[in-house]
Amino acid sequence: MKRTLKHIAWSSALLLLTATACQDSWNQHYTYNKSLGGEDLLTTLKAEASYSRFVKLIEIAGLQDKLAGSGSYTVWAPQNDYIPDSVYTSSDTSFIKDVVHNHIAYFLHSTAKAYSGSSVMMLNGKYIHFGIQGNEEFAFGGFGLDAADQVCSNGVLHGLSGYVPFEYNLWEYLEKLPELSMLLQAYNFYDSTYMDRVRSKRIGVDSLGNHVYDTVLIQENTLLRRIGKIYSEEQKYTMIAPSNQAFEKAFDYYKDFFKSNGGPTVVMDKDSIQRTRTHLALIKNLIFKGSYETLTDCVLVSTFGYRFSNPEELFAGRRIHTSNGDLFVVDSLRFDPYELVYREIVYEVEKVCTPEDVTTANYMLLYPGEKTKIQGISGGYFYIIENSASRDPKLTVNFGDSILSAKYDIYCTIVPGNTEDSTNVNEQTLLDFSISYKNGHFARNINLNRGQETLPTELHLIQAGSEVNIPTFDSEVSLTLTVKVPSSKRDLYKRNVRIDNVRLVPAGKNPNF
Repeated sequence: MKRTLKHIAWSSALLLLTATACQDSWNQHYTYNKSLGGEDLLTTLKAEASYSRFVKLIEIAGLQDKLAGSGSYTVWAPQNDYIPDSVYTSSDTSFIKDVVHNHIAYFLHSTAKAYSGSSVMMLNGKYIHFGIQGNEEFAFGGFGLDAADQVCSNGVLHGLSGYVPFEYNLWEYLEKLPELSMLLQAYNFYDSTYMDRVRSKRIGVDSLGNHVYDTVLIQENTLLRRIGKIYSEEQKYTMIAPSNQAFEKAFDYYKDFFKSNGGPTVVMDKDSIQRTRTHLALIKNLIFKGSYETLTDCVLVSTFGYRFSNPEELFAGRRIHTSNGDLFVVDSLRFDPYELVYREIVYEVEKVCTPEDVTTANYMLLYPGEKTKIQGISGGYFYIIENSASRDPKLTVNFGDSILSAKYDIYCTIVPGNTEDSTNVNEQTLLDFSISYKNGHFARNINLNRGQETLPTELHLIQAGSEVNIPTFDSEVSLTLTVKVPSSKRDLYKRNVRIDNVRLVPAGKNPNF
């Protein structure tokens, strides 16, 4: 989640400035009410016996000074009969504070036409609808108003014929429910605190000559900032929340895809890396944009961008309505591993390769022309050309850390020579493939398929290797393609090749080609 520290006082000042700017609008919609005597909100509430319960809750919440001060607020005050005994007698101060904040907003909100039909942000950050409902009468949170638009010296008071329960949002439910503690802990790993350099002010120099700042700190969850601000009330989400049992079961299954070699330095804690990467794989695709009713029943796309084809299974669990969406607490994560982690990976050579990856050869980056009859080329491609009769042209493709510790069938997409020249219909070559990765501190090289013949006139796949075992995901795995034409066959085969991409396909699956 995101919090700003030390900025609270400055925000209050801004609110007061805005309230002053709204004074003209206030004057347009209200006239002085002599029956109130121009009293503040707290005094006005205390003067009416039917609000005594709400006044008591205000005092427990510690808001009496604000409502008696010079700020600008709107209060929707439930009358005594509508405040449940369970709320009035609660000893949970935090809960009482949430309830009271749920009925108070900054600034002035009247029933005048200019202010109707909007969602108002309350002191607790929740948004509650205030406007005309079906019977053409004003309502707040679905409840009618009783004695609306009472003008006070520091705001406006609406009597409320009801009580608007406090609703937790998605993040608050993660914090609230013990059965989701493992999921909460996994998200909390991405909490970050940093200095806001724009709003922090330099106030001096210490004895060592270092600058001293009046610092504004930002607390934020870097992962949720990207995949969904479930702590905010401004957007609706649907979220899958695995119980601790479900989370642990899923972790035990998926962790084998993230076996570690110890990171770039090979000396980092392998178990810690494996745990962190497995947790990330599980939690980054649990959030979907929009309320549950807005989601498609065919294919779902998470906020991270992954597509899932089994929505009915994914949401088979206990549904909880929250203030910013729907939470489904599930006893099992029913993701298809081939959709969640064990996916086909395509490496476009023009995006992942550099001149340093081409050895003992020349190369050109080409794009198919408008007149080419060869369809299906994905962007550009590398044209590898021999530059020495005694050395074999090579291209190395590094797989990075998006690969898993798993078995893959590896394919290379070859572009035919007639892509550029329609008369070039006889160009073929022979390719050898090998793979390398770190095993501890040492490099290991494994030969894969050899002597693979390319086709002269078709965009096609060549299999570099089948059921290639990758022992660890972070072992700097790379594939090397070598144009290997024996001297005795150089009258039949050229020593150049056009490469579109390399595909890593889960072993036994068909490539998406």
